[in-house]
Amino acid sequence: MDTILDVLNNLTIPDVGDSKDYLHGNHISVQQNAKDVTLVTDVANNALKLTAKNLSANFYTDSFRSHSWIFVATGHLEVIMDSVDIGLGLSFKT
Repeated sequence: MDTILDVLNNLTIPDVGDSKDYLHGNHISVQQNAKDVTLVTDVANNALKLTAKNLSANFYTDSFRSHSWIFVATGHLEVIMDSVDIGLGLSFKT
């Protein structure tokens, strides 16, 4: 599970928007170890599901711009998430 969290921390999130409204320099960070990890089988899809629950994560945007009518907001953004579940599934075919 630590490898999955490392991949998530190094994930490239594309820029969103146009010249008037945008989010640039997006990234996510998970700073804790996964303690509540479950591994379950999904018989209907012939799959295994690995889920890490109750993680804390931060989402950052280095530069944003939003406008509505005559109002313009610019700056950077930080979103703190306290209860995030991250899952991974592996399906098998015969």
